[in-house]
Amino acid sequence: MRRWLPLLFLALAAFTPWQPVTEIPCCKSIAYSTWNPTLNSSAITYSSGNLVWTCGSGCSSNYYAVQGTNNHFTGKFYLEITATTISGNCCYAIGFSPAGAAPSGGTSNLGYGFGIGYYKTGAVAFNGLTATTIASYTDGNVVCIAADLSNGLIWFRVNNGNWNNSGAANPATGTGGINIATLATLNLFPAQSSYAQSGVAGTLDVGASGFTYSAPSGFGAWH
Repeated sequence: MRRWLPLLFLALAAFTPWQPVTEIPCCKSIAYSTWNPTLNSSAITYSSGNLVWTCGSGCSSNYYAVQGTNNHFTGKFYLEITATTISGNCCYAIGFSPAGAAPSGGTSNLGYGFGIGYYKTGAVAFNGLTATTIASYTDGNVVCIAADLSNGLIWFRVNNGNWNNSGAANPATGTGGINIATLATLNLFPAQSSYAQSGVAGTLDVGASGFTYSAPSGFGAWH
């Protein structure tokens, strides 16, 4: 019996007591941004899970705009907005606006009255002025947006074209961006706006089901 005791002690020393299994978090849900249906009047309708914003028959006068539900003030983000139906509208714009700045039947539009707006004509408005003019866009075009809020820079492109309509511009390297430093200190929401026309529609895509085009390196989806 004694000769087995050393072996028994060795076996006990090597035994690892039972430990409770620690639960590993998995599959945390992401609250993807949609258009915010609480901000507009009855003239506006929403569809496809609030991703499509349409200005109805009540939009025959004044400016109408909408914001997304999620905001950021720092970081690098990518999103796409499709100009679903914009033909004939003089002042359709896509961009960003700070909290509470999206009017419903108001008197100002993206970029000229609040936020930054990229107009279908190619004009980019910011701080009440046209900052630059890049590529124009029309019905069905996908407007890609790369926003470096930490450094106050923004890039736009139409479909898979050149960023800011320049072969030298590149969000991944921080070159050729439009300076929005004074705006980037605010909490910004994706936004679009139109003026005095029914039937105008735009579709928000923040990557919940994947993007149409690839995001630049270093830029995450706008959740």
